[in-house]
Amino acid sequence: MPPSVPITVYSAKICPWAQRVTLALREVGAYANNQIKHVEIDLQNKPADYAQRVNPASKVPVLVVGEEGAPGTLNIPESGVLLELVAELWPESGLSPEDPVKRAWGRYFSQRYQDVVNGPYSQVLYQGKTEAAPSLLTGIEEIQSLLAKHNGTFLLGDEPSIGDLAVAPFVGRLFTLGKQGFVPEDVFSKLSSEEKYAPFRAYHEALVSRPSWSETFDEEYIVEKMTARIKQMREQQKL
Repeated sequence: MPPSVPITVYSAKICPWAQRVTLALREVGAYANNQIKHVEIDLQNKPADYAQRVNPASKVPVLVVGEEGAPGTLNIPESGVLLELVAELWPESGLSPEDPVKRAWGRYFSQRYQDVVNGPYSQVLYQGKTEAAPSLLTGIEEIQSLLAKHNGTFLLGDEPSIGDLAVAPFVGRLFTLGKQGFVPEDVFSKLSSEEKYAPFRAYHEALVSRPSWSETFDEEYIVEKMTARIKQMREQQKL
C-alpha cells in the first residue's frame, strides 16, 4: 500500500547520492502513481532558505514526509537511510529482502563498493591520480566476487534490491565518464574488454537497462556538468 501522507523528494540530477533515492522511487512506482512530489535543486544555486527550511547540512537528497511546515512533518536526509525508508513504505516492491541476513549483505555490499571501488575511482576522477587506477580494478574484482555469492542478474537474484540501487549511480557514472577519458585509457580498456571483468560489465548493463535508470539519469547533462567540475578540481590540485 502507498503511504497515506504526502511525500516530497528534494533531489539534484547531478548527484549520485540523490539518484539512489529517485531510482528507488521509480522502482516502486511512486512517480508513475503520483505518490511523490519532486523538487529539483540546483546545487550551485540553492534557495537561500534551503538549509533552514529543508536540510541543515544543505545537501540532497531529502524526503519530507507529511505536509511541508505542518506539525509532525519530518525532513529526512541521507541516501542510505532513505533507500531503506522507500523500501519499507512500499514493502510490496520487494526492494528490501525479508531475510535479515540478506538485508545485512546488501548494506555490506554497498559500503564495500564505496571503500574499494569508489574510493580509488574518486582519486582518479577528481585528483587525476593515475596511480590509483590499478586499485580501482582490484576493487572491481572484489565486487565481482561478492556478486557471485548469489545466482541471478543482481546482488541477491534476478530482481534489484536496495543494495543494487545504492551502487547503481556510481557504476553508471564510472562507465559514462570513463568513456569521456577521465579514467586512464589502459585501465578503462581492460575494464571494457577483458574477459576478467565481464561479470562487472554485465552487472552495469543490467542496472542501466532498467527503465528507472533512463528516467533518473540525464547522460548529456551529467557529462557536461561533470566535465567542468572534474577539470576545475584537477586544476585546484595543481595549486
